[in-house]
Amino acid sequence: LTDAILVDGINGAIPCAKNRDFKLDFSQFIQIVKSSYQVMTRLDRGLQKFLSLSQYQYYCVILLWKRIKFVMTERGFGVNEYSSLGLKLPAMSIPDEVGYYLDGVGNVDGFDSLDYYLLLQDELRPTLINGISGTFGKVDSVSHISYETLPAPFVCVQRMLWDMALTKGSRLTTPVVVNPDWNLPDELKPDGTPAPNKNLLGWDRARSLTSEQMQALEYAGLNVTFRDQVPEFETEGVENFLGIPILRPLLLQISELLSGSKSPHNNHAESTSYKGSLAQVGFMKRDDFSRGTGATLPAVYQRNGTGMFYTQVSAHMCSAISVFRYRINRVLDGANDSLCYLGPNGGAPNGWTANANDIFTHCPKWNVEEYRTALTNGERTSSDLSEKVRRIAPK
Repeated sequence: LTDAILVDGINGAIPCAKNRDFKLDFSQFIQIVKSSYQVMTRLDRGLQKFLSLSQYQYYCVILLWKRIKFVMTERGFGVNEYSSLGLKLPAMSIPDEVGYYLDGVGNVDGFDSLDYYLLLQDELRPTLINGISGTFGKVDSVSHISYETLPAPFVCVQRMLWDMALTKGSRLTTPVVVNPDWNLPDELKPDGTPAPNKNLLGWDRARSLTSEQMQALEYAGLNVTFRDQVPEFETEGVENFLGIPILRPLLLQISELLSGSKSPHNNHAESTSYKGSLAQVGFMKRDDFSRGTGATLPAVYQRNGTGMFYTQVSAHMCSAISVFRYRINRVLDGANDSLCYLGPNGGAPNGWTANANDIFTHCPKWNVEEYRTALTNGERTSSDLSEKVRRIAPK
């Protein structure tokens, strides 16, 4: 164990650790959400008319943060705040594949009979930017890792607003051309960088919305106006709590759409357990050796990142090690494949960690080797999950 202490005089030697925390990269969750939407709308074509991908993504990210906040209460963090959050959110239908992932997120009882606790790499800021909370502060050489591994609710709301801007601009009497490659506000974006990429979790190019999708956002209290052909966002409907921007009418409408969809499997039971899947963490494996007198030997238990897959650790295939890992073959894109922003020359901004494997070794509490850029295609894994959950043949 990291920081292990062997207690002498106890048969077998008991390893103790001052910290048994681990961190997760949640980027694969965004891919699961995308795959879930694609498969769901293949089965229910009418759903696309009322529900955009950006709206569905916002909905699922709220579910993720609700789960994270719940898990944190096991150690007494934010118990009262979580109870208040439950009152502010409506009852929300949970798609099965999303629910399986959320079930896997949590604290862990290791094979060594020790408890391991989920630790966030950052906390959501309550600071309002254009009336919206849910950021990790300005994107810089440190905070970029948080934006690349934790979906920020602020980014999800911004994506919906830019979808609205693109749609509304094209429908004006004198159309306004809106660049689909939108950027974060000046308060957040790195200085001297172009638009971000999909490594900024929740970001994607703006897309045109249907009239029904626009109406849902407007009813929830979002709107876009133009001044000198520049979009200005109105966010009066957002209620901010614990750093989470809540659009209650929108969440309620999406929940009703999911529960009434022609594509079933959207009523997954919300987990009330603090425990998650062992697939999240590096595993403890006992070494068969004895401590010789005067010999310098490692601790009896060691971190060995042994890959544990579906049938070995979890009833849910979504909780496999391939899901809790860095997202979809980024290593194939080059040395800077993990960064949410690139410099003007296409390289890493000054002082930023350059690639995924470096990110996963920058501090001892990050996951071990199997959770870096692995060979598994996360995009295929997520799509396969949704197809199996909804019992349809692969496309």
